[in-house]
Amino acid sequence: MTLLVAYASEPPLIDIDGTLFVQLFLFLVLVLVLTQLLFKPYLALREERDRAIAGTAWVARRLEADAQARIADYEAHLARAKARGAEERARIRAEGAGREREVVDQARADASRRVTEARADVASKGEAARLDLSRQADDIGRRLASRLAGRDVQ
Repeated sequence: MTLLVAYASEPPLIDIDGTLFVQLFLFLVLVLVLTQLLFKPYLALREERDRAIAGTAWVARRLEADAQARIADYEAHLARAKARGAEERARIRAEGAGREREVVDQARADASRRVTEARADVASKGEAARLDLSRQADDIGRRLASRLAGRDVQ
């Protein structure tokens, strides 16, 4: 019984009286004031920021797609230009090879003609020189024979 008396004489942990209603009223007023002044502007700001981020992300995706399309277009133009350049290079090389063959063939023909002319000239001059040397040899032979014989030999 002494325990019961000791326990009953302690003040209660929670005292429910009129101050509870005052505290509840102050809590509700504080919630209403904070909702209007803090939470609603904060949530509106977050929502606006989320909309702006979503809009910016959409713009970024659109710009990225546009950039990819332009890159693809540029690469296609570049590939066509490279192909045209390769074709032009091949055509110019073929023309150069044809021109080279013409020049080489012309040079060979010219060289062959000059060699033929030079051979004919050398042959005619050689024949003229042989005839001249033959006459001179006859003349020299007669003079030698005349000197050796001591008389005029014809």
